[in-house]
Amino acid sequence: DLNWHPYDPQREVSNLAVFLELVDHDDYGCFWG
Repeated sequence: DLNWHPYDPQREVSNLAVFLELVDHDDYGCFWG
């Protein structure tokens, strides 16, 4: 729908390292397909 949506497993992160770990795991396939 071309809108931004929160990533439900974790809507906010406390620092960049946590964000990069979240992207690396990519439970929903949002970041790596």
